[in-house]
Amino acid sequence: MTDKLDAQIDRFFIEQMLPLALKAKSNGRRFLETDLLADASTYYVNRQCKAMSKADFETGGCASVDTVAADLRTLWRDDSGLGLVTLGAGLAALAKELRVDGQETGQVSDFIYVMY
Repeated sequence: MTDKLDAQIDRFFIEQMLPLALKAKSNGRRFLETDLLADASTYYVNRQCKAMSKADFETGGCASVDTVAADLRTLWRDDSGLGLVTLGAGLAALAKELRVDGQETGQVSDFIYVMY
């Protein structure tokens, strides 16, 4: 990654993610852990819902880099007041910057054979 992209990611995290996490924390919600404890044995959280529903599989992710913001708005339409929707534009901008189009050469990498 370039220094410019690293700076954009850092700025997104500091200016958008952390304030949202602190707001959630002030409301007694956990969005992003900001107080890491040196003596904590784990940060694992037992979830109440341990199975995925049919709808979880139908979300489908983002259709393209151009629809990231709209797709995230759809995904987070019921974010229980966390404000995740406000992250959509920033994540969409990062997605456009970070997108790398692979070039197909018609050859299979030797590393594929190592994986299998």
